[in-house]
Amino acid sequence: MTKIYHGPLEGTATYVGLEPVDGMPDGRTGTFVLKDVGGFEGGIARSAFEIVDGSGSGELGHLRGTASVDATKKDVQTMTLDYDLA
Repeated sequence: MTKIYHGPLEGTATYVGLEPVDGMPDGRTGTFVLKDVGGFEGGIARSAFEIVDGSGSGELGHLRGTASVDATKKDVQTMTLDYDLA
């Protein structure tokens, strides 16, 4: 996942994006799309992710859920996906 900002990051900013994912949760193959809504304030970027309904393919066709990101280290982000394969 890459986010590119242009210009100085001063004050606050808000962004929305779609992130395509090709993955294997629980060993099941397929793709899905995450909706990313976030902001930047005080030098800290925060995001809230949600799996877009109906975006799953392959064995992930009924995938639903959310994700969170820990971006406490420079240039390192860890994403945790909370999902249901119902």
